[in-house]
Amino acid sequence: MTGPNLFPCPGMTHGKRTLVFIVENKTTHDLCKPWVSVPVNDQDLSEGFNYINFGQFNNYAAQWLHKNLPQTDQPFQCLAYAGPKDLRYPILALAAAKLQKVLVLPSPLITVDAQARILDAKNCALYLRPSSIATYVDSIIKETPHVQAMSVPDTDEFMN
Repeated sequence: MTGPNLFPCPGMTHGKRTLVFIVENKTTHDLCKPWVSVPVNDQDLSEGFNYINFGQFNNYAAQWLHKNLPQTDQPFQCLAYAGPKDLRYPILALAAAKLQKVLVLPSPLITVDAQARILDAKNCALYLRPSSIATYVDSIIKETPHVQAMSVPDTDEFMN
């Protein structure tokens, strides 16, 4: 394949930065720069968009996790999360990384037995989930009594 060489870009350090470092850097230098834009109304995009900046993305979820997670001496504690396809996935992934936790993302499409095996294999003791899928996660928790469920806030609350 021919064409311009895209890497390395001048001024960029590739392969030596973590996601946490990159977002922290954006927060320091581009605090108000938009991270994502979310439709005001999913059914009518003409109503415009709400913009979520790097400062909003970077802060509250890690504070919430730190405050609400049970204390442990386990390094790189594994937490599971499943929920609707929304911004909580990247928000919680960054928050977990900032706290040196491992976020395990078992697919809600696999069987309860398969999820229980994943939770056991990763030694997960906590399953984060929004209240909208509490019944589903509770069915998994019944198969893994050592795992506790914890409700996470709505995306809007993470952005405050």
